[in-house]
Amino acid sequence: MRKITRMWESLKEAGCPNLRDDVELEFRSALLDFYIMPCIEEFIVCGTLSPSTIVHLRNCKRNLASLLKKSNGAIPYYFEQLLMLSRKVLRRVKVKEALLVVAHEAEREMERFFSSSDDFFSVKSENSYH
Repeated sequence: MRKITRMWESLKEAGCPNLRDDVELEFRSALLDFYIMPCIEEFIVCGTLSPSTIVHLRNCKRNLASLLKKSNGAIPYYFEQLLMLSRKVLRRVKVKEALLVVAHEAEREMERFFSSSDDFFSVKSENSYH
């Protein structure tokens, strides 16, 4: 955990760099930084992450890895460090379990949404909206 904390402090101190030569690359990398940093901060403060945050961090890490591959070295070292830090945090949480929990929650939400369609389209509900 100390290594993660040191890496975190180093990244916070450096701050997200500007990439003014490529607006699209700057936008995507800054957006990923914006989404990843709070996840890492939550992990450092709490020592764990909620399943939805784990999935969110995993998805952001994958997008950042893809962006780094496509950039051919055009992205500053900061983002490589951010990727490494994301990986270290994800190694300390239960990613597979989080994916299952989030998928199950999404299924329940869809079931709840579609199970209420009879109520939504009934005459009784139409009258309550007029």
